[in-house]
Amino acid sequence: MEAPARRKKRRRGGRTVIWTGVLLLLAAGLTMFLVGEKTGGRSAKKVALIRIEGPILTGGRVVRLIERYGEDSAIRALVVQVNSPGGGVAASQEIYHALLRFRDRGKVVLTSMEGVGASGGYYVALASDKIYANAGTITGSIGVILQVGNIEGLLKKAGLKIEVVKSGVHKDVGSPLRPMSAGDRAVFKQVIDDAYTQFVRAVSVGRKMPMEAVRKIADGRIFTGERAKGLGLIDEIGTLEDSIREAGRMAGIKGRPRVHEERRRLRGWIERLLRSIRPAGWVSDALPTVRGLQYIWTYWLVGWRPGLGWERGVPTEIAAAAGRETWRESGGKSV
Repeated sequence: MEAPARRKKRRRGGRTVIWTGVLLLLAAGLTMFLVGEKTGGRSAKKVALIRIEGPILTGGRVVRLIERYGEDSAIRALVVQVNSPGGGVAASQEIYHALLRFRDRGKVVLTSMEGVGASGGYYVALASDKIYANAGTITGSIGVILQVGNIEGLLKKAGLKIEVVKSGVHKDVGSPLRPMSAGDRAVFKQVIDDAYTQFVRAVSVGRKMPMEAVRKIADGRIFTGERAKGLGLIDEIGTLEDSIREAGRMAGIKGRPRVHEERRRLRGWIERLLRSIRPAGWVSDALPTVRGLQYIWTYWLVGWRPGLGWERGVPTEIAAAAGRETWRESGGKSV
């Protein structure tokens, strides 16, 4: 009969071998993931895919991806899938210029607009060689908006008064502590008109349309993809798959091209998990965090719902006033 001490030692040795094997497999898998993430696999020409979802708060991650793909010799074309109402003026412009730099390397850019590609979402698309949209895609909303709140009445009810000392008459322009003056409005109007002209110019250059022709339809109105094609705002009615195949063809890739899309990292998974535990009545703070001028269609979103992502509905400020009934649709088809 085998001694107990020897059996115990054998079991311990067996567990050591098993755990060593598991750790080696994990290490090998992690190494393959990191190498694949860095190189994207350089053995064949590919089309990269970037998705822009929800409000454009910053160019950050998207710009970094565009620059990385621009330096990757295996990436011959880029498809940008847009499902966004727009966002900050500067953030939209950063992505737009990053795409132009990508094209300057002799590579191809196509945009495929899904449910919504409006305002800043459309601005981004203007840097593309071709723009695709579904027939029912909502696009357009060419214009600028600046929303300024006023909490003066609320402060009075709370018995609070804030004194302001400033160096110039317009230093507190846009302050929520007082009504907007005629001078304030004139300052804002000048800035908005400037940003609006930048948008119109981008449409004119990207779509090869005269500035005056653009101004006639650039009053903030929205269009379906079908109507936008008739106006010359997009090139083709088609799906994401159509745009991927066309990008490959334009890049000289035969057949359906291999598609490279960055894998979601652990941090993104953790963020989605944290968002999923928010209360059901949470009103999105996404619109208020788009500071300053906005290329945005304000109908779009009110919050994040577990498993569904950003949801369309009444604008945030209206939802809040309606007792935080954030998930009620105000029009159009449900998500």
